[in-house]
Amino acid sequence: GFVHSLTRSIAVDYGRDGIRCNGICPGWIMTKLAEQGFEQSANPERAREIAIAQHPVGRLGLPEDVAAIALWLASDEAGFATGQFFTVDGGLTAGSPINPGIVV
Repeated sequence: GFVHSLTRSIAVDYGRDGIRCNGICPGWIMTKLAEQGFEQSANPERAREIAIAQHPVGRLGLPEDVAAIALWLASDEAGFATGQFFTVDGGLTAGSPINPGIVV
């Protein structure tokens, strides 16, 4: 999509000026909005259990998980990373342990 193309274009066009551009693609992150979604379901606790079971790491993401990637990308340690996208989803897009035949 547009954001991916723009990110890669910025990385290519400005890389020689020392400017890096990457994207962060968060998955299911426990924000107030996500919590509201669970609370609106018929069985909030069961909805949480199902969501957690779908993630290979056995939990939902936290805002701090996304922040950790952002901090790394802003650091000198990520100096060779540009034009890339970092998915922070607890492995969900790699596959689901409760339904391994489905890849998100």
